[in-house]
Amino acid sequence: MTKVADIERIRWAHFREGASIRELSRSFHRSRKTIRRALADPGYRQRLAQAHIEVEMLRLVGYRSLTRLLRSGQPGVESSIEKVLGSETDQRLQELSMEVLGPWAQLEGERRRAYLYSRSETIMGGTSEIQRNVIAQRILGLPR
Repeated sequence: MTKVADIERIRWAHFREGASIRELSRSFHRSRKTIRRALADPGYRQRLAQAHIEVEMLRLVGYRSLTRLLRSGQPGVESSIEKVLGSETDQRLQELSMEVLGPWAQLEGERRRAYLYSRSETIMGGTSEIQRNVIAQRILGLPR
């Protein structure tokens, strides 16, 4: 059962990574003035840079998981890292988008749905706390 869940986490993380970036990009293109103001703020620039780094990390961890799966036919424990990293990165991206776009973001149905959906991501597919326990035990070799 764990293997099936691991494969599902790998597939889910890749889907959400691409979907979140596309949704965020579309919203930002519709509101260029707001984006210019946000980019003038060093705090927002820092958070946007951090989001870019996290998405790139998620992509690379995804490739690692996929490579392991293709070579061995078995999913690795990296899927737990992907799950935690992916769900928490998406939450931060959606929060940032809501802050940058302001009240307008809450009126757009797609943006609102993406934000609300991101709140559930740390619960579905195994809560982040459970995934952290899996990482601690199976990757780091820590006791229960």
